[in-house]
Amino acid sequence: MIITNFLYILIHIIQDPESREERIMIYVVRSRYKESMKPEDFAKVNRLIDEGIIPAMEKIKGVRSVRAFNSFGGEIIMLVEIEELAAIDKALVDKEYGRIASGMFDYMIRVGGDVWFDRESWENCYGHKARRPSRSKKGWKR
Repeated sequence: MIITNFLYILIHIIQDPESREERIMIYVVRSRYKESMKPEDFAKVNRLIDEGIIPAMEKIKGVRSVRAFNSFGGEIIMLVEIEELAAIDKALVDKEYGRIASGMFDYMIRVGGDVWFDRESWENCYGHKARRPSRSKKGWKR
């Protein structure tokens, strides 16, 4: 259910051509609350995300916006709109973001993450049109 709703949101963001002039990539980060969290910790985590992580991430060159979604199942999914793959690396080495984001590990465990491209962004990133490999008796070939 969470993944279905998440994919709906992701597809809506990517497929809305009127909302942006150029195509983008979306970095998806999935985290899960630690079982040791106390009820009073949930407010701390939300404040950390809203007042710390999101503003720090949005200051990084190449990051357009950040949205966070909580689930009833104990996960937080962050959608980070990026202009280039290097924005992820820039976030990882940014001192301010690193200092703030490290506080999340007191409350959460990262359970996944990936970068989602639309076809145009994929082509721009890799400099050529994406090709579909053909299957032969020896295996996949280009």
